[in-house]
Amino acid sequence: MDRPGLSRLDDAVFGNTRRFRELVLEEHAHGYREEKRSEKKRREEKRREEKRREEKRREEKRREEKKIGISELQQQQQQQQQIDAHDLTLETHDRSIL
Repeated sequence: MDRPGLSRLDDAVFGNTRRFRELVLEEHAHGYREEKRSEKKRREEKRREEKRREEKRREEKRREEKKIGISELQQQQQQQQQIDAHDLTLETHDRSIL
């Protein structure tokens, strides 16, 4: 057994072990990056979904306010028509007295 041969063999084994470690670390790093990417995508999707829900809530609130606004407007118009009708009745009554 030649000492230089053993040394080369040791170097080869150590070199392979080192390369193996590098590959393992690269794979872990790749997996970690993929995991981070997918986590980031999930967060973005969740944020988009929350924005959609918030927009739906706002739209529903606007519709509700619009309905209330229309309802109030109709109510005001009705009241104004009643007042106008009453005024017209009073005017007619006043004319008939004169």
